Amino acid sequence: MKTFKQYAEQSVDERLWYDQIAGFFKRKLYSKDFEDAVKTLHDVIIRKQKENKGKLAHSIEYYASAIAKTYANVEGGDLADLYVEIFPSNGKART
Repeated sequence: MKTFKQYAEQSVDERLWYDQIAGFFKRKLYSKDFEDAVKTLHDVIIRKQKENKGKLAHSIEYYASAIAKTYANVEGGDLADLYVEIFPSNGKART
């Protein structure tokens, strides 16, 4: 495992690659957590769209980060990306 100093000294491209790989493995390791979180996020998105006449008051990332805080192994960015992959029609509401 890399120390923070080693991680900080990497180039931006290396960090993006590292974060993408880490996110992929997190999804596989904690698939049940991600499955539950995506279902919860979808329920919230649908409810908020109904409340606001088809529009969201905030971005999908906002709702994803709020929901991710309730799951120990889920991060908001990974959850938002997974949600858009699973529900591309709702993902176009992403701002």
